[in-house]
Amino acid sequence: MNINLNDNFGNIKETYLFSEIGARVRKFSDFNPDKQIIRLGIGDVTRPIPAVVTEAMAKAVAEMGNPETFRGYPPEYGYDFLRSKIADHYRSIHVSVPEEDIFVSDGAKSDLGNIVDILGHNDVI
Repeated sequence: MNINLNDNFGNIKETYLFSEIGARVRKFSDFNPDKQIIRLGIGDVTRPIPAVVTEAMAKAVAEMGNPETFRGYPPEYGYDFLRSKIADHYRSIHVSVPEEDIFVSDGAKSDLGNIVDILGHNDVI
């Protein structure tokens, strides 16, 4: 079997992106102690998770721990009830999005990682 790796994988830096961002922010701060930095790259971990989020997470965990409410893995496009709620939200702000057009993934990081699986070596984006 002959395997050809995408040459661009050789261009990936050894450090994790957020580590690099953190190092650059620290360096800037050291040289500019009087400057305020608005951080848009990593997320604000200086504040606790809002109660509404932790309550919803606790409820979801309790549901998954009960045989009557256990859902297991969702379909590849996301749970139908979640797609319906998302469509309802958009309708409430006067935007029509059909439920079948809503895709709920497990996150952008894995989506970006998976995109290389569907693109050919000579594809141009």
